Amino acid sequence: MMIKKIMLVEDSETTLQMVSYLLTQDGHEVLMARDGNEAMGILATERPDLIISDIMMPNMDGYAFYEAVRDQRRFSVTPFIFLSAREELPDRVDALLKGVDDYITKPIEPQEFIARIRTALRRSERFYSLYPLDPITQVAKYETFHERLKQEMERCVRFQRPFVIAGFGVDQIQTYKKMHGDWVVDFLMEKVAEFIKARVRKLDLLGRVGPEIFALILPETNEEDARIFFERLKVELGNINFMHPRLEKRLEASLNYSILTGCDAVKEAQTAEALIARSTQALQRRW
Repeated sequence: MMIKKIMLVEDSETTLQMVSYLLTQDGHEVLMARDGNEAMGILATERPDLIISDIMMPNMDGYAFYEAVRDQRRFSVTPFIFLSAREELPDRVDALLKGVDDYITKPIEPQEFIARIRTALRRSERFYSLYPLDPITQVAKYETFHERLKQEMERCVRFQRPFVIAGFGVDQIQTYKKMHGDWVVDFLMEKVAEFIKARVRKLDLLGRVGPEIFALILPETNEEDARIFFERLKVELGNINFMHPRLEKRLEASLNYSILTGCDAVKEAQTAEALIARSTQALQRRW
């Protein structure tokens, strides 16, 4: 199993250190918080693969923390486990009905605890392998985009229908990444995805084909119309500043794009993988 990032929220220092030790020994990175408020602050810049939380905590208890986590789209399907001294059946049933992925009672049995954590992580991996969207931006992930592009390529060859594939990204993203860390990439990608999705047609497909790169399929579109569309996006996006609670300054996002006319490019690229690579090569060289 790959190393995962796990958030542990627990107000008992003894339990916090013991559980953290077990998770670390199992090869995971642990983000520790002592109540829900502190955990929410950490989640502003971190994206754990799994969250484990006590229920009875000061300031923000486990249930309030769970609701706050689920209210954020980027954590809407992140596995969430309660670790609690409340062992009565009604408590366990109530928590599971609210949607938590598992309920582990204290004191824990180390082998069973690690087995439950591994099971939750495996289940999550299977889910994401079948999930068609990138969990952060909620646009098509690479595999989904790839399959749709294959269909457009086949339609182009068979019926000579035009389409455009464009790769694009945010010029400042590397600078922001060096200044603030990887979390700012996800934040900006999420915001830019929301901006683009509100401006494309239903028949278009927006995908995240790399950590810092989007691609867009525009069926029934020629190169001139695609350039007009992207130039308009550049102007509109250039007038927007994105604010994050952890940053003092607003983030600017200027668009850099590369366009390929589908039917001409299909003959040269031949495969969907090659066509995606060609549409993003210019961006990667620039960055």
